[in-house]
Amino acid sequence: MRFWPRSVLRRVLATLAFAIALIVGLDFAVKRVDAEQRPTGRRRLLAAAPALPPPVRLATVAGSVLLATSFANVPAEAAPVVQVFDDGGYALHRPSPLPVAPGPVPGSAAILLPGTALLRIDSRARATFAEIVGALVAERPVAPERFVTIGFELEREQLARVLNWVR
Repeated sequence: MRFWPRSVLRRVLATLAFAIALIVGLDFAVKRVDAEQRPTGRRRLLAAAPALPPPVRLATVAGSVLLATSFANVPAEAAPVVQVFDDGGYALHRPSPLPVAPGPVPGSAAILLPGTALLRIDSRARATFAEIVGALVAERPVAPERFVTIGFELEREQLARVLNWVR
C-alpha cells in the first residue's frame, strides 16, 4: 500500500479532507484560547469603554468662543453651538452658518461644557473639547483670550493647560 494515492481525484479528496480537519482544529483552538482570555474586572470595564465620537467638522469662526454650562445662557447669534457630554460624546445644537467667502465665518461659537472645572471633567470630555476647539479656531497655538465664559468663572491656567492639547 502506498501513502499517497495515484489517482488525481483521490489526491484532491485527501487534500480537501486534510484541509477541512485542519480548519476545524484551528477554529476549536482559537475559540478555546479566546474563552480563557476573556477580560475580567477592570480589564472588562476598559474593553467595554465606548470609543470617541467621530471627528468634528465645523467651520472656523473669526470671533470669540463662548463657554457655558447650559443652553439657556447662550446668545441667539452664536453659531455653531456644540454641547460636550461627560462621556466624551457631543451634540450639535446649532449648525455653523454657511460661509460666503473662504476663511473663517464671522461671529462667535459656543461650547456647552459638562462642568465648570475643565481639569475635573472626564478625560474623554476634555479630548472632545480639544477636538471641537481645533475645528473652531484656525490659529495655533490657541490663545486663551479667544474664550469668554458665560455664567461661571474659569481659571485661565486650566484653560491654557487644556488648549495645549489642541492640534
